[in-house]
Amino acid sequence: DLWAKGGSGNYSLTVHKEDGSGNPVKGAEYQLLNRNQQPVKKNNVPITAVTNDNGDAVFNNLPSWVLYAQEVTPPEGYLINEELIGGNKLSGNLTYSTNDLPAVGKVELAKISASGVKLSGGEFTLVGTDYANNIITRTAKSVKGTVTFENIPLGTYKITETKAPNGYYLTDEEISV
Repeated sequence: DLWAKGGSGNYSLTVHKEDGSGNPVKGAEYQLLNRNQQPVKKNNVPITAVTNDNGDAVFNNLPSWVLYAQEVTPPEGYLINEELIGGNKLSGNLTYSTNDLPAVGKVELAKISASGVKLSGGEFTLVGTDYANNIITRTAKSVKGTVTFENIPLGTYKITETKAPNGYYLTDEEISV
């Protein structure tokens, strides 16, 4: 426990989190760790801080100890960043900056004929909403039987065929992803 073990001081440790474009990221929860990388506690409860609108998670009233911060809960739409931040003895207020890229994925599907032939030339549209309810629309063509949508943010989507390959009929099947 930080205060039961003789800790005193008035320093702060701030974790500043931005996305890949330099925008502050709100909602990441960080836990304070000691020099042995074990949770620091106050009243037997681990000390945590959450990034605010400015992307800052601030730990206040800290002693001059070697301290770390580690993300324990990612913000919505992001994967957890396992980077251990800090490791310097506090001798003043410290700010550490970290970047996070939104969680994105790749969606692939196969376009094959009833007899198993891989088909090229069909066109498919992915429509839905990402984790922040932004509308996402992407179009991709089938190439050698494979349709690929790259860099799709976490969310809920439906894929439909919007143009059939030459010599084939358009399918009315809708795929949920």
